[in-house]
Amino acid sequence: MTSSFGKSAKNIGTKIILSLLGISMIVFWGLGGLTNLTLSQNQAAIEIGSDNISMQQLASAFDKERERMGIMMGGKYLSPVQGIQAGLLDAAVQGQIINSVSNQIRKELELTASDDAVRKYVERNPAFADVLGNFDQNIFYAYLSQMRMTETQLAHKLRDELAMNHLNNTIIELGYNPTILADTIYKYKKEKRSVITGIIKPEDIKIDTKPTENELKEYYEAYGDQFILPEYRTVQIIHISPEKIVEKVTISPNELNELYEQRKADFETPETRELDQMLFDTKENAEVVLNELTADNFREIAKSKAGQNDEQTRFGWVKKDDIMAELAETAFSGTKGQIVGPIETSSGWHIVLVRDIKSGEKLSEEKIKEELKKQLALEGAYTKTEEIVKNLEDALGQGETLSNAAKSVGLDIQSMGTFDMTGKKQDGTEINADMKSDDLLQTIFLSEINEPSSVIEHGNGYIIAEVTDIIPSTPQEFDAAKPTLEKMWVSQMQKDKLDSVVDNILTQIKKDSTLEKQGNIFGFKTNKENDITREKPGTLFPQVVETVFTQKTGNENTTITKTPMGIALSTVFSVTPADPKNDEFGVGIVKQELKTQTGESLVNELMNDYTETIGVRVNEKAINNAFAAYQNQE
Repeated sequence: MTSSFGKSAKNIGTKIILSLLGISMIVFWGLGGLTNLTLSQNQAAIEIGSDNISMQQLASAFDKERERMGIMMGGKYLSPVQGIQAGLLDAAVQGQIINSVSNQIRKELELTASDDAVRKYVERNPAFADVLGNFDQNIFYAYLSQMRMTETQLAHKLRDELAMNHLNNTIIELGYNPTILADTIYKYKKEKRSVITGIIKPEDIKIDTKPTENELKEYYEAYGDQFILPEYRTVQIIHISPEKIVEKVTISPNELNELYEQRKADFETPETRELDQMLFDTKENAEVVLNELTADNFREIAKSKAGQNDEQTRFGWVKKDDIMAELAETAFSGTKGQIVGPIETSSGWHIVLVRDIKSGEKLSEEKIKEELKKQLALEGAYTKTEEIVKNLEDALGQGETLSNAAKSVGLDIQSMGTFDMTGKKQDGTEINADMKSDDLLQTIFLSEINEPSSVIEHGNGYIIAEVTDIIPSTPQEFDAAKPTLEKMWVSQMQKDKLDSVVDNILTQIKKDSTLEKQGNIFGFKTNKENDITREKPGTLFPQVVETVFTQKTGNENTTITKTPMGIALSTVFSVTPADPKNDEFGVGIVKQELKTQTGESLVNELMNDYTETIGVRVNEKAINNAFAAYQNQE
């Protein structure tokens, strides 16, 4: 196999295949309890063979992960604590291991991608193409800016990735490609069957009799542990959250004015224009059609003279920053209905029609400050929330009651009501959904009566709960349990009768009836499925599919299968074997799947050996300690 990817490996035995895709076997290292120690810039966080990843390198990688996640979340700032909670520190550890292992593999095997291969990859990447499908340098540079990378850094990254991708594909090509096995698997997957099915559910069985008093009492004695009323607790809470105390936050005029000057541009809506454009190879060709152009015939001439379809001609509504700088200045200086150009860019010579204009908007200073004041107040409320919680803890620690502690910080106590440990009240309704959480309920039902709980994180705020009354768990009286007991008795009778009903139906079908006729008699639905396969089984349950593809055709071979919903009956009425000779393409797909699977299996088998050779050690304790200090910087 030949390639433009530089030198081939000197030894493409175990070492080559060991290396690459074992990367997929690297796992996330969970972080345990964090302690408050100083971040050491030189301390090794990860040791990978002869390569050491310092704590500072890991911190930098972690910051990049947070920044990327923030971009994906619409520009939201992600704090270090939030990043760690989101698993980004684990992702940074994994990324550093992958990069180091990959680098060592490439060095050992002398793998590289040529500059030409990198250039072609970038130029052919649809992410960097304009509306005509051509490489757009402005889009490319915008991507580099967003990713905080230089062109050189991206080229280096792509050179490494392309080299590894090439090695990956080389290994996959070593996969097993057996024709006989492929034919057998193809026949198994593509065999078609047509079937009639019906499901009889226990609840469909009619029970005409009613339970006697003695039968119900027997059930009550047998299942008495199911008729225990739960313990109920009456609870009051203090709920502290930024939204509840935002009105207590005051914003100084100076602070508001300073933020206004910094952010006022964010509240401006830029001018947008609806543009059409046509593109020519030379200025002369563009000038030939310029004089005959009007707003009405622009798209028609773009089609006939520039060879463009409607989609290529319509730029649509754009902001000035959305289009190439060379086009933007001229296109955004013209008036509505004006045709401008020819304008030269790296793609050629453009003629642009300004089809329509929407003026930009700017909010008044008063409205902008009103919005900024809300934002500042909410930010201040987060800080004040932490202060209030600390003051509450201090007050409670000094023996104050929950009521007095609440008054000391200017908050009210609210009632959660009386409920069980699932949050259900005595009348069967649920407590307020905003208050329901596993942590809160668990804390409440582990608390002593009239003893304030510890501070519980709840949403973006906190709760302190106090149990004021406990109604102990008690057995439910027989008379009160009767309705439920009757349902239990009927349900059991239905289950007991189900098997005999199904046996009777099966007997009738095998004599002289059909599944459809029996469905009409007993009131269950039947469904006809044509040409199902194991890959596309229609609406059948997995258990029924397994039965259908092993049973014989005909009413006399109708079969029953137990499913989660009830007992299914199935009658197969036709079988169409799959012939590999008539579907070369389909067999080819199966062969490729087998090759890929065996190739990847080969990589994974050998990766363990390579990992032992190179040696990978993550200093979990050091990372935990270092990033505890990193968290405390907030």
